[in-house]
Amino acid sequence: MSAPEKNKRPYGAIFFLFFLGLAFFLVGCATTYLLVIRPFTLLDRARAWVETPARILDLELERHDDSDGTTYSIRMCYQYEVNGQPHTSDRFTAFGVSDNISDYHHRNYNRYKPLFDANEPVTCWVNPANPADAIIDRTPRFEMLLSAHLFTFTFPAAGLWLMLAPFLSFLKPAADPDALRIPLRLTPLRTFALPAALTLTYTAFLFSKLIHFTPWPWQVYPILLPAAILTVVFLYQRAYRKAFSGARLDLPRPPALGDTLSAALHIPKPVEGEITVTLRCQRRCHTSDSDGDTSTSTETLWENDATVLAVTDGMTTTVPIRFAIPPGQPAATDPGRNPSITWQLRAKVRRRTLTFDIPVRATQRQAIGKMEGT
Repeated sequence: MSAPEKNKRPYGAIFFLFFLGLAFFLVGCATTYLLVIRPFTLLDRARAWVETPARILDLELERHDDSDGTTYSIRMCYQYEVNGQPHTSDRFTAFGVSDNISDYHHRNYNRYKPLFDANEPVTCWVNPANPADAIIDRTPRFEMLLSAHLFTFTFPAAGLWLMLAPFLSFLKPAADPDALRIPLRLTPLRTFALPAALTLTYTAFLFSKLIHFTPWPWQVYPILLPAAILTVVFLYQRAYRKAFSGARLDLPRPPALGDTLSAALHIPKPVEGEITVTLRCQRRCHTSDSDGDTSTSTETLWENDATVLAVTDGMTTTVPIRFAIPPGQPAATDPGRNPSITWQLRAKVRRRTLTFDIPVRATQRQAIGKMEGT
């Protein structure tokens, strides 16, 4: 007998992707906190601080060169008095990072350099509850907000997907090889629950801090884009379910390799004209190299399509489907296997694709022959 087919779940790949996703998620959260949450929370509190004259003790435009380019920052030390007590601070802005996003640092350096040279007073804002807490510039940097927004959503979203996608694939039940009625393959709406909650919470927080800084420049409005995209995707998925959730594929008998797939696609709405249907066999494989890097590849082993005429009674639609299944291809397997084999039937209906997982199985003779190596 030949060795049995390798049937292992890719646990190494799963844990690698999980920790890689965790790193992405933590980097995104840290960036969000440093570039958005902390500075805009400070600016919101500083709106109630007391205007106080100050004298600049030191001022310098610092340049930072590294492999990613050149960035700039303002280093300012200033002194002020509260209730006759002198205090010193070096906080110029709430955004305490060097960057080259705009001419912000050059512009403010050129603004305060003449005042520093002439030893003239400047205005700072002091926390009445803590006189040692002060700031010079209370202006929100909307260009910084827009730039940070790329990291705010891209890194956490990618991290969550890398962490959860491999585990969610195991929760998907295998197709029943004896099923005669195949339901439409649908992505659960709860899949969007976590990103929706995070996106809406973050957007609500941000706008609660920005509501006082009006009028808003154009850089503020693109931060609505992720929430808008998520809303559109959610509404699309909901409309998709409402229109096609009752679609099903009826089989006269369970399909097998070398057999003819005869089925009837039932759509719970009237559809007229021709519909393109595709039967496809795919292999999905997780591999790891000597360095521990993991990759996932999907290969189409066989594919055939046909154009059929839909039959409607004015309320529902029936699409007759007939495909010859080649005997030389592998049978469908559990999606958690590595490699895994899937057979899918796809029908394009009104610019939407209806997908059904077909439990194509091997015949008893083929299964015995495979075990015996014949």
